Amino acid sequence: MNKKPKSDIDIANTTVRLRKVYFISGFDPRGAAYYHRLYKEEAKKQSVLNCIDIEVGARRKIASHQYQWAIKSVINQQCVNTEYSYLGWDDIVREHWETNGAKLIGQTAKGYWRFTACGALGRIRKLYRGPFYSGIYPILFLFIAILISLIFGGLLADLLIATSFPFLVVGAVCLASMFACYYLAWKIADYIGVLWLLRTNLFVYFWGESTPNKLSERVEIFAKKIVNEQIKSPYDEIILIGHSVGSIVAVSVLARALALSAEKLNLSLVTLGQCIPVLSLIPSAASFRQDLKTLALQLNIPWLDVVARADPLCFAEVNPISVSGIDSPSVQWPKQQIMRPFKMFSPQQYNRIKRNKLRLHFQYLMSSEYQTDYDFFLLTAGSVRLNVDKSSNHSF
Repeated sequence: MNKKPKSDIDIANTTVRLRKVYFISGFDPRGAAYYHRLYKEEAKKQSVLNCIDIEVGARRKIASHQYQWAIKSVINQQCVNTEYSYLGWDDIVREHWETNGAKLIGQTAKGYWRFTACGALGRIRKLYRGPFYSGIYPILFLFIAILISLIFGGLLADLLIATSFPFLVVGAVCLASMFACYYLAWKIADYIGVLWLLRTNLFVYFWGESTPNKLSERVEIFAKKIVNEQIKSPYDEIILIGHSVGSIVAVSVLARALALSAEKLNLSLVTLGQCIPVLSLIPSAASFRQDLKTLALQLNIPWLDVVARADPLCFAEVNPISVSGIDSPSVQWPKQQIMRPFKMFSPQQYNRIKRNKLRLHFQYLMSSEYQTDYDFFLLTAGSVRLNVDKSSNHSF
């Protein structure tokens, strides 16, 4: 069936010439400089594929923990200008980025015990295997590393005893070898992102018990910024984007903005690779579940949730509202879109990417080899307004 041609009014309602994007990163100690460089480099690659010219301006600081850069794109001779605001909380991440190995192990024992005891880990296991395995993966890695270190030390002890070395020498050499073996495993874990994942899990677990004061203050600041910039807004489209744990922060920011605003907010929420249930399923996280409920009941604020089944760090095909125990006939958000990384690359390249789960988790913000129905750069710099309807299939 042929589609009905769009009228001039339809085109005017869907065309964007000036856009505002607010971006909140995940639990990442890297700041605005990294994300500015990432956007600039990946946009250049993707522009060849989607046939648009994208010019990314210089990064400039506009307020404490807030940076902005201009994006100018030309599509079919039409110019689109985007103001891209990075809302940073990486300083808070660095404060919770424990580097002392002994303290991190102590936090791990405490955090995982509480997360398991409250029943949240068990509920995640029933919901979706990927996030469950991602949750226990760091523990298993470190446990296996300890086991291998002990086995290695034991074998070395047998060898030295068999060669009649003194007992004290055998003990000292074995302890040193076990320490060296575990130290090597620790370095490998750090290099491949296991410790990053561990720190992220612990932060969210403890957040569920009590929101860090600095994070609450930052949410308030970001919410006020969004509300203030809504007044006499010249933008054709405004999008708040949260990636990974940043999707949790974005939910709270938007809920707070709604509470502060005396008028209807004119923006859309986009969550990329969200892990919202990790926090919302913790019984003591009642205030965050209230934030979720606030957004779920906002009929005029579209919410698009982009996830990938191949991404074990997100909740694909799981509605973060309903699984959090929020049930109402009026709940309609979020609408979920599945990103398919295996269609975005050649089989050889995809096999390399999927072996690095952290790299795969960042694909939402990066370019691809082949064009699919998901394109981060058309979403943030394209000429067409984000359309979140009742269908689960969306394109940018």
